[in-house]
Amino acid sequence: MMMLCLLALVSLSAFSAVSDAGIIRVEREACVEVHKKFETCTSQAYEDYKAAHEAGEDGRHDWLARKSCNYMTDAVEDCGNMLIGVCNTEDEVTKLKDQQLKGILAQLS
Repeated sequence: MMMLCLLALVSLSAFSAVSDAGIIRVEREACVEVHKKFETCTSQAYEDYKAAHEAGEDGRHDWLARKSCNYMTDAVEDCGNMLIGVCNTEDEVTKLKDQQLKGILAQLS
């Protein structure tokens, strides 16, 4: 009887390890997909910014500041929020956003 219990425990622990590996793989695949969507989103935000910049001033005040702000909001806030969830905590994403903003501000200066 003791041998049967031991065999059952070993089987359950092996099944648990396989299950955990499957969950980790699914989460990793989900993270890869989320990251791809994030990259696409930030690329689109930059393309929108370039198109607005190439179109030129619209006659309203503070054109460059408005377009730059729109770009930062789209690329950092909107796209960045996609990363919160299974892959990253809100704090991790906030740190990433801070880094992105520093890079964008350096690029726009």
